[in-house]
Amino acid sequence: MEKDVARVAFLQNIWFEWLGVMYLSAVLKKEGHDTDIFIGGKEKILRELKSYNPDVIGVSLMGIQNDWLKDVAAGLRASDFKQPIIVGGPEASYAPEEVIGMEGIDAICIGEGEGTIKEFVEAVEKKKKYDGIANLWIKKNTNGTTEIIKNEVRKLENDLDLIPTPDRDIYRKEAYFEQQKPYELFEASRGCPFDCSFCFIHQFRDLYRGKGKGLRLRTPQLVVDEIKEANRKYGIQQVMFVDSTFNLNRKWVIEFCNLFAEQTNLTMTVNIRADVMDEEIMRALSRARCDPARFAIETGSEEMRNSVLEKKLTDEQILRTAKLFKKYNVPFLTFNMMGLPSETLDMAWKTIEMNREINPDVVNLDLFMPYPNLNLTKYALNEGMLDEASLKKLGEGEHKMFRSVLKQKEIKEVSNLQKFSLLLIRFPKLQRIAEKLIKLPENIIFDGIYGLSQVIEFLGWTKSSKKRMILDIAKNFRQLVLKN
Repeated sequence: MEKDVARVAFLQNIWFEWLGVMYLSAVLKKEGHDTDIFIGGKEKILRELKSYNPDVIGVSLMGIQNDWLKDVAAGLRASDFKQPIIVGGPEASYAPEEVIGMEGIDAICIGEGEGTIKEFVEAVEKKKKYDGIANLWIKKNTNGTTEIIKNEVRKLENDLDLIPTPDRDIYRKEAYFEQQKPYELFEASRGCPFDCSFCFIHQFRDLYRGKGKGLRLRTPQLVVDEIKEANRKYGIQQVMFVDSTFNLNRKWVIEFCNLFAEQTNLTMTVNIRADVMDEEIMRALSRARCDPARFAIETGSEEMRNSVLEKKLTDEQILRTAKLFKKYNVPFLTFNMMGLPSETLDMAWKTIEMNREINPDVVNLDLFMPYPNLNLTKYALNEGMLDEASLKKLGEGEHKMFRSVLKQKEIKEVSNLQKFSLLLIRFPKLQRIAEKLIKLPENIIFDGIYGLSQVIEFLGWTKSSKKRMILDIAKNFRQLVLKN
């Protein structure tokens, strides 16, 4: 008996290869279904979907894409597309009420989606009901009344080795992704045991409490095999791991690094935490040609880092780890934020001072964005630094990355300081000039200074060519910066 085959279209407007989409596509292809990716604005997507004629339309959503999705979903329905639209990704899990409420959206997937997408597509293809599929919220309209069915999440797949390797071919149909890229994305683990208030991980853990392991690891050799196969097939300049924290399991990371060093000649880049770093792990990272290791300071104010941000990381641990990086010649990148709830201008300057002291090879310093349902966002709302009206501005125009929506003392000065922060870390003599400039109104010139200085920093992170970096910015400028 011939198996039913569905056609599944994944949509996005950002020119970036989402690892989540690759995993979902791999699961569906294993079941014999056909998948494809469509990238762009409403008109381009409508035109291409008419030719593809999918059975299911899927979107992996981030907050900055909300306006785009509303526009595309409305266009699809106006053009008589009746296929179910299912939305997953971070926004569906952490702002589900908003996403399921969008016109034209039929279902959202909460949490991990591999098992859910398999069952959903099978139900659609066989014209069966999908109301009871775990992880799904379903919107049903009956006689003018809207009902939202909210199913519980399923148990986590504790054995990550059982999940098919990502379908990297799905993006390769686009000429843009056929070019030599600065890195290829990989995942070796899922989960994180920490409770940082600015991160969504604690929500994920609460969602799955009692339904699986907090930290799940793939077999080291299987990860290396996947890397070797991707390198054979496409050629890789750098292996970029997206894992939240790569050095949580000491035995695992040392075994993996040894295998990676022995069986490849590639470089890799990973996220680590400074408080669980020791010399043996650092030696392993050095052997594995880690370049750069990425770790988060968040803020130079230890008090804020450990109270408001709940990072549980001391200045001493940061300084000790930075010294280890230098000792073993492992380049490192720091993640930092400004514009945090209750942050003062003096606290923001401490972030610059700490980075000057440890002198990272690459610095990333973002303006904090209070995404819905984060514990830090709830704190800002409770303390009167944020209101619901301002929260709705997130993802719109300059509020995508350049302007804070917080209402607190010195926020303008802190926001302006963030625009000059990278220059001030590298060129301390500019401080007197910056102290005067940050008092001026926020403006696009300051935005441009920040954008250019961050690009220069990132060239050291990705080992990318200047040409490719410029192409990435040009491709995504409208989606990441301008109002859709």
